[in-house]
Amino acid sequence: MEIIVGIVENNIDPLKLGRCQVRIFGFHTENKIDYPTEDLPWANFLTNSSNISGQGNFFIPNNGDYVAISFLDPEQQKPLIMGVIPKFVDLLPDFTQGFSDPDQVNPDAGYDQESGISRLARNEKIDETIIQDKKDNKTTGVSCAGVSWDEPETPYNATYPDNKVIHTKHHVIELDDTTGSERVHIYHKSGTSKEIHPNGDEVNIIKSKRYMIIDSDNNVLVSGNYNFRIEGNQNKEIVGNQKTKTTGTLEIDSTGNITIVSAGTISLTGTSISLN
Repeated sequence: MEIIVGIVENNIDPLKLGRCQVRIFGFHTENKIDYPTEDLPWANFLTNSSNISGQGNFFIPNNGDYVAISFLDPEQQKPLIMGVIPKFVDLLPDFTQGFSDPDQVNPDAGYDQESGISRLARNEKIDETIIQDKKDNKTTGVSCAGVSWDEPETPYNATYPDNKVIHTKHHVIELDDTTGSERVHIYHKSGTSKEIHPNGDEVNIIKSKRYMIIDSDNNVLVSGNYNFRIEGNQNKEIVGNQKTKTTGTLEIDSTGNITIVSAGTISLTGTSISLN
């Protein structure tokens, strides 16, 4: 099977089959007047999972990606993308010509003179990635009823090729198998993220509101301390009974008024009760 190389110039498939229009070296000229992008052949993309009845994975090449091409027919009229070829970007292409991204986005000018593989996978120029943003915006000195805590810093320390990275235009998923620095990390462009550290710590950062809907029981076991700080109001309504039990001291400290309203009986029981 002959494998040739092409460059994706359009990945917006009107049939939504994951096809791409590819300009193929040795078949097409870079002159867009002679061979405009819209006249390029549609190439199917070979995937490694099922894609039927709405099932499977959906990842397609970006415009500007180098791809390996074969053909499904002897006449070489039905190209098949076998995969994407990672490339070291020496110079940015002439975006006015063919064999380049018509949107003039890929490759990004900031990736000149380096591999197109995610910097998080390569552990290069990390100060220009989301990892540096997380380090620069770490929450510290959270006071909570006499105790204080800090957000732990991300333990990112990837070794190539141990960090498996899905890095899209806006989002990142990392599965890092680097010995001693094993992490699972999901990052949204807003800054909301979830990261599991090598020691099992989990850090969730939510940059907006959080909603949790549970259709049945919610059971929580905390084997250490539970530090809980709210910098706004807390409103809690229980449709049923509430029971609080402690084997130590129960202390309520308020700088404002305390109001207790009951439609039933209020009982106070103790070896001694002091009202000051």
